Amino acid sequence: MRILYIAINYRTAHHAEAFVKCFERDPRDARLVLVDNSEPHERVSLQVDPTLADAIHYCPTSGNLGYFGGARHGLSSAVAGGFDADWVVVSNVDLTFDPTQMRAVLAPKDPGQIGVIAPAITSRHSLEKLNPFMVARPTRARMHAYKHIFRYYLSFATYSWASEVVRHRAWGSPHSSTDSADRQIYAPHGALMILSREFFRRGGTLEHPPFLFNEEITIAEQARRLSLPVVYCPAITVSHEQHASVSRIPSRRHHEFVSSAAAYVADAYFR
Repeated sequence: MRILYIAINYRTAHHAEAFVKCFERDPRDARLVLVDNSEPHERVSLQVDPTLADAIHYCPTSGNLGYFGGARHGLSSAVAGGFDADWVVVSNVDLTFDPTQMRAVLAPKDPGQIGVIAPAITSRHSLEKLNPFMVARPTRARMHAYKHIFRYYLSFATYSWASEVVRHRAWGSPHSSTDSADRQIYAPHGALMILSREFFRRGGTLEHPPFLFNEEITIAEQARRLSLPVVYCPAITVSHEQHASVSRIPSRRHHEFVSSAAAYVADAYFR
């Protein structure tokens, strides 16, 4: 079983370096492509063990390609290098995981029968469970409501504030931690998604025109179109810093990205 990790960094070199350290714990039949979207003066200064030179590839970009833009760049690099993976892990770098656990849980699973695996992702700060991201497919009305809410900065800011209030109040409530079995869901959280060989073989891609946000919907809709399940797998555990890169985007620019992404997925998938 071969695993390809594609990790996207933007101005968080310390997280990127820690991610590489995680990967180094189990590089067997695996490759890491670290895509660096940062400006030249903020890029990762990577010190790779010479014995792992074939397993870890550093790919600085000529400009910020965004999340899936960077992921496509990394995937193209791996394909050009001749690495054929059973599972492709697309992730941010502001998280920690156990690659040995990842390999052990994935080993008995058939990459020809599953489209996407969503691990158990926990926010390091709030302990909020980020997966399942969406259990069921949202309605057309809901997605077009988001499109209109996020069109204007004031309504976007109000909605974001209200969401944070609700989220903070939920922090003191018991978390749903009783999941132990795999189950099918609609969409995985974008912080770390595991895509199967079959997903790409049937025509799935990392094409997502918006610069940032709503990548989860694009992946979920592709899996749906390809008749491949998205499976929530709580046996794979990930700790997520959350918003390490996004918090570096000015609020007005952040709004532009959210607005564009909300309009795109509403129009593309929920007509």
